[in-house]
Amino acid sequence: MPFTLGQPATVRIMPDSGDSAEVNDDLAADVDADADEPNEGAWFAELKLDGERFRALGLPAESVIEVTHYRDAVFEVARQIYLDRHPDKERAPRGFDKAFDLRLIRVDRGSAQTRVRLHRAARYERADYDEWFSIYGEAADSFRDVIATVQSSSSVPQTVTPRQRQAFRKVGSTLKSDESVTVGSHDGTAVAKLDDEVRVTLAAIDAVVDNTPVPLSVVGVIVEFDSVDQTFELRRDSDNGRVRCYFGSYIAGLASTVRRVMAEDGVTAPDVQVTGLGIADAHGLFSQLADVSEIEVIRPWTEKRLHRKLAAIAALEPGWLGPGSQAVPEDVRQHFEEVVPALSRVDVHIGVAATADGHLALEWKRDAVEYLAEIEPSDRLYLCVDDRQSGTLLDAELGWDAAVITSFAQGDVSHVG
Repeated sequence: MPFTLGQPATVRIMPDSGDSAEVNDDLAADVDADADEPNEGAWFAELKLDGERFRALGLPAESVIEVTHYRDAVFEVARQIYLDRHPDKERAPRGFDKAFDLRLIRVDRGSAQTRVRLHRAARYERADYDEWFSIYGEAADSFRDVIATVQSSSSVPQTVTPRQRQAFRKVGSTLKSDESVTVGSHDGTAVAKLDDEVRVTLAAIDAVVDNTPVPLSVVGVIVEFDSVDQTFELRRDSDNGRVRCYFGSYIAGLASTVRRVMAEDGVTAPDVQVTGLGIADAHGLFSQLADVSEIEVIRPWTEKRLHRKLAAIAALEPGWLGPGSQAVPEDVRQHFEEVVPALSRVDVHIGVAATADGHLALEWKRDAVEYLAEIEPSDRLYLCVDDRQSGTLLDAELGWDAAVITSFAQGDVSHVG
C-alpha cells in the first residue's frame, strides 16, 4: 500500500486554465518559429519558476540548476521504463543517458519561463533509437503524473523507485518556501505545479519508504562468511558493490550452502542468487539483506570460466598469432556459447583455445585417452579421440550439432571412427 503522510499538497493539473493556455499557446508559437532548426523536434518542456525574485528579466544564476534537476528526474523515470520493457536487462544501454540531451533554449520575461528542447544528435537519428526518444517523452508525462498523485493522496506510487524519489526531491530544491516550479508536459496539453508543500511531502514519504524493508533477490559471489555472527558478504554481480547478508530464523542447510559456494580467494566461486529483505540506500542500492531465506546457485564457476575464456578469444584480432592468423569468427563463438552451460557440467576440465585458422579447439583427457573437438566456421565440427595406451586414433568431420559435442564431452565416441 502507498505510504500516506500529512495534508494534501497543492499540485494542480491545469489543461484548461488561463495559466495553462498562456504557457502552452506561447510555447506552440515558439515551436513554429524554430521549426527549421536542424536535429530538433518539438519543444520538450517548459519550467516556469514563480516567486518575487523571478519577476525581473532573466533567470537567477543559482536557479539554472533547476533545469538539470528536472532533466535528472525525467531521466530516472525513462531509465525505469526501459528496464521494465526489457526484463532481461539489468541496466540501461550504453548511450541512453547521453542521448537524453535537453537544451535550454531561452528564458522569457516575467516569472522565469525556461524553454527546453530534446536535441537528437545525428548519431541517434537511426530508427534503432526511436524507442529511446519515445520513452523520454513518456517519462516527462509520467513525472508530471507522479506529482499529481502526491497532491491528490499525499502518497507516492509503489512503482516509483528509490532512485527516482531521490531525483524528484531535487526538483525545486533551490527555491524558497513561497516559490514554486511549474512543469509543462511534453505534448503541451497540461502542466503540474510543484510547490513547498509537495517538496515537504516527498521528503517525508521518502524518509518512511527508505526504512521499509522489501523482499528482493541479489545476484553475486559470496566472498566472506562469519559463522559466529551468522552473516556473510556478497559481491554484487551488477556493480561489484558489497552486500552484508544476515540469517533470520534457522533454515537447515543455508550455512553449509554458504561454506560450499564461498570464494575463498574472492574470485573462484559460482554466482548465487540470495533472497531476503532489503533496505535501499539513498542511491537505490541495497547494502544490507536481512532474513535471508534462500541461496540458489545460478551460474557454476566452471560456466563462468568458459564465458571468460570466450570473451578473451572474442577480443583477438587478425594477426594475433603472427601474419596470416585469423580471428575466431562470430558464428564459431556463437556455437561455443550455445554449449557452454552443458560443457560446464561435465566431470572433466575442458581447455579452450583459439587456433591460427579461426577455429575454437576444446581439449580434455580421460585416463589415457585424449579428446579434441574443434568448432569450425561454416557450421563444421571436427572430433578426434587419441588413445595413447592402445595407439588408436579416431576422428570425424561433421556438421555442427550441439547435442553431438555435448555427448562427446561426456565420453560418447559413437560419432567418430
